[in-house]
Amino acid sequence: MPKQIKKGLALALVAMAACANALAAYPDHPIHLIVPFTAGGGVDIIGRETAKILGEELKQSVVVENKPGAASNLGAGYVAHSPGDGYTLLMASGSLAVNRTLFKNTGFDAVHDFVRVARVAQAPSVLVVNSKSPFHSLKDLIDYGRSNPKQVSFASTGYGSNQHLNGEIITSDGDFQAVHVPYKGGPPALTDLIAGRTTFFMTVPAEVFGFLKSGKLRPLAVSGRTRMTQLPDVPTLLESGLKDEGLGSWWAVAAPKGTPQAVVDKLSNALMKALAEPQVKQAILGLGMEPAPLDAKQFDAFFLKQVKEYAGLIKKYHIPRQ
Repeated sequence: MPKQIKKGLALALVAMAACANALAAYPDHPIHLIVPFTAGGGVDIIGRETAKILGEELKQSVVVENKPGAASNLGAGYVAHSPGDGYTLLMASGSLAVNRTLFKNTGFDAVHDFVRVARVAQAPSVLVVNSKSPFHSLKDLIDYGRSNPKQVSFASTGYGSNQHLNGEIITSDGDFQAVHVPYKGGPPALTDLIAGRTTFFMTVPAEVFGFLKSGKLRPLAVSGRTRMTQLPDVPTLLESGLKDEGLGSWWAVAAPKGTPQAVVDKLSNALMKALAEPQVKQAILGLGMEPAPLDAKQFDAFFLKQVKEYAGLIKKYHIPRQ
């Protein structure tokens, strides 16, 4: 064998050995989990729980960093352009699937610039109003909206978000007009709802449970085909007379493209193992969410389906591209 070929093979073997050693040692320093929304919102809440359980499984610190802005595109873009070494991860949600259609240019491709690692949790959405409002049922809200065109407003965490789409579903099915008021996250939207500056908000339970317990907000309905275990007296949208069951939310972990499969598998397996633990299940249920484990392959198929479904909803409700 020629000397140059022998030398090349030797270098390749050394490189492969070094790569194998690096993967075996992974993770050997803290992992950063990027939450592309403000602190205190649904993605942040489940992101911190995910960081905790992932860190416990991997025996390594997982640090949460909030990078809100541009309807989550700022934080997602940061991860998309980070090295694919497994040390910078994204706490993804439906916005990643929505924004691929909604925005003309996000600066990244949600399908091709990420590797899907695992889905962690899901939750229905809860329609809430200020407890001082006159609305005690969804019918009350719809009747008022029909009698008072454009006097109703609904909050969201941005154009094309689940909150926005649920607002469109309610007003379309309820046959009344309402003003959409987008915010940069759940906390500022809730602040204005409690202050009486908007009429209703349909969002994840984790964001509103505290306000429901304190009596500042009143629940009118939930999305999905069945009632929430935590809110057994609150009817679904279907039970309340709508044709559409509404949209729930999901949360998952994604990594930059180029992340080694061995690293993806290690992360995915760690999350699958953690989500099977009874105490982890209870912790997530306590947040108003449901454990919804999907491994890397399952989450990849789920995500691609979500991209298509959200594209259809954006078209159906004539939501302009941003």
